[in-house]
Amino acid sequence: MKDSETVGTITDIRRYPVKSLGGEAMAAAALVPGDGVAGDRAYVLCALDDGKIVQASRPRDWPGVMETSAAYIDGDSGPIRYTLADGTRVSSADPAVVEKLAGSMGRPVALAESAQVGRIKDGDVHLLTTASLAALAALHPEGRFEARRFRPNLMIESPAGAEGFVENDWVGRRLRIGDAVLRISHRTVRCVLPTLAQGDLPKDPVVLRTAVKNNGGDVGVYAMVETPGTVRAGDELRLEGP
Repeated sequence: MKDSETVGTITDIRRYPVKSLGGEAMAAAALVPGDGVAGDRAYVLCALDDGKIVQASRPRDWPGVMETSAAYIDGDSGPIRYTLADGTRVSSADPAVVEKLAGSMGRPVALAESAQVGRIKDGDVHLLTTASLAALAALHPEGRFEARRFRPNLMIESPAGAEGFVENDWVGRRLRIGDAVLRISHRTVRCVLPTLAQGDLPKDPVVLRTAVKNNGGDVGVYAMVETPGTVRAGDELRLEGP
């Protein structure tokens, strides 16, 4: 095992200010211990009648969730700008926001701070490589394996010749990106979310079956931020020894 090797380049950075909603692309992002990408998943939407949290994995309960995205209006916190399925944009500070979101979600909802700010289940940052997407596409050629199905924070262009689920071998090692250092904690176990329709991506249950059959249901990895820093599109990733 090499002490250090280049394992890819960041091609896309995304954060999701409101859990379960689509997110926003970023040219650069601050990585913060305990939070991951600054501002990521800081909020949830809750039903006004019973307090239930909007969940992307339950589109029948929340019909517009897969077609609604959220972005910060300025910086890494503060008011949210929602973009609805029909392209309508509305600020979380707009008095009409409850009515407009209700038309998208099927019932009135309100923004609330997340109980686990920045947490993606058991990690800080979610990473995915083009090698893994290519491996899945080769196994299920009829499917469309795009990053947005899996919602990574950092999308990584793998080096030429890299094949298979390469990030599986990163678990337990450290990844250096500029001044930031991540510790790869574990593989990302997928749920039903990547199979759901969104935009022009069709519903495809075989997406998850392919991952289960060929990689134990895992696609991508989670990492903890050990050393804070700013990462940018185009940054190289150096994988260090255990």
